[in-house]
Amino acid sequence: MIGSFIVLSLIVELFINNSKYFYYLNMFEFVFIFWYIFLTNINTIGKIDILTLKIFQMFLHIYLFFIITENVWLSLGIIFSFLTLNMCTHFIKGTLRVDKYYIENLVNRMYLTKNYKEFKEQLSKELKKNLELIDVETKILIKREDYKKFLVDRNYDESEILLEKGDILNKKYDYAVRLKYSKNPFLALILIENKNIKLVYEEKRYLEEISEKISLVASRYRIEKLQEELN
Repeated sequence: MIGSFIVLSLIVELFINNSKYFYYLNMFEFVFIFWYIFLTNINTIGKIDILTLKIFQMFLHIYLFFIITENVWLSLGIIFSFLTLNMCTHFIKGTLRVDKYYIENLVNRMYLTKNYKEFKEQLSKELKKNLELIDVETKILIKREDYKKFLVDRNYDESEILLEKGDILNKKYDYAVRLKYSKNPFLALILIENKNIKLVYEEKRYLEEISEKISLVASRYRIEKLQEELN
């Protein structure tokens, strides 16, 4: 980050005799720092922060076009295109977004289940309804190595929660969601059939959040199944 800023500062100095580019690049230096502050907090960034950043970026580019071209109509055209594209992006994202309400509603229903069978049926019902899936199958894994019955035997990274068809042995399923809890990386698997239709980004994030929130419930039913086997 420091290295990039130094290079940018040197480039600004090269344009010191050209007032149009100099003022723009000088302004860009401040934006560079401003943007970095936002990126360091990217996981907790709020809607107001994003909106502020977008507006700041918009006026920066308008400044560039106006200074270089001295054309008011071109600058107004940039404003119009910016607003139009952002509205389109907002509506497209809205159609793909899975509301947080559905996550909380599903998790609450999972905690109210009384046994593994009910948990499995309720989870399948909720995911089919919310994501319009063809089939959902939940497998509680008693032993850590049991995942090899359903997935390719390889080393899975901690961050690999949603696994795709290439890792699943039964090619009927398109995705597998890994449930993990504490030191157990394979507590359970949620197998998903979706007729080879790719899930969009928001749907994948939804499944990843679900896996994190229902792992405790799945752990409870795993212990119950383990006790049944021991008895």
